Amino acid sequence: MATYKSPPSYHSDYNYNGDSSATFFPTPPSSNSRAATATTPLLSKPPSPSPSSTNPELKFWRRLFTFILLAFVGVVLILILRPMLVLSAPDNDDCDNCCNTHNFPRPCDSNDRYYSISTPPSWGNTYILRLACTDKIVTVDDNGAVNLMSPQGSFSLYRHGLLTTDGSSHWECVESKGWLGFRNAESGRYLGHDHGGNLVNRAVDHKGWENFVSEHSADGGYILKMTHYERLWHLGVVGESEGEPRLAKMDYGIPLVWEFIKV
Repeated sequence: MATYKSPPSYHSDYNYNGDSSATFFPTPPSSNSRAATATTPLLSKPPSPSPSSTNPELKFWRRLFTFILLAFVGVVLILILRPMLVLSAPDNDDCDNCCNTHNFPRPCDSNDRYYSISTPPSWGNTYILRLACTDKIVTVDDNGAVNLMSPQGSFSLYRHGLLTTDGSSHWECVESKGWLGFRNAESGRYLGHDHGGNLVNRAVDHKGWENFVSEHSADGGYILKMTHYERLWHLGVVGESEGEPRLAKMDYGIPLVWEFIKV
């Protein structure tokens, strides 16, 4: 007769069923634990907002700090980009009365009353720098500001280089490392530019901001250029200062043509 064996019960440990081999039977979860698992939500409850994010006073101070920081950054950017902003193209109204330089891109012929005898600039000589086809010459005041003004006296003498003007309009041509420079005979300082690119006469030494290149124009006269980083910018008029044209280096417009009248 066959012997009946009862089925093994689940146990968390080994359970011997009478054979030589042992079988492991994991204990199944109880009905209570299954019900608890079924009722547990999949997503946990979101955290409650911190008091700092709901405090209106704290929000106000944060916004104020952000505004002050952005304003500070804006001021710094303006100071850094100021040279490029100053050297931007002027409005047409600013150039209408700039001695009509846009009407005189080249020297006049010998029949014009403004005709003069111009020589190429070379170091060791002193010159009057005149805007071609006009009676405007480059002068300097006591504050080191460079002006483009009409000389005083008879232009019939000035046109031939015979007019004796004061030292503020006399420029000694010098040379340094292949670059030309112009030192005012009265102030003893060099012609150069400031941070905005405007021409000034304040430097006591001939350095990078006082370097010039003279380029002969195909129609006569000379184009003056100044260094701008690795490039060369020509001299031009960017507006008026106290009723007189204001000179600066620029990279737009028609280059002004200059004449060097030896004195």
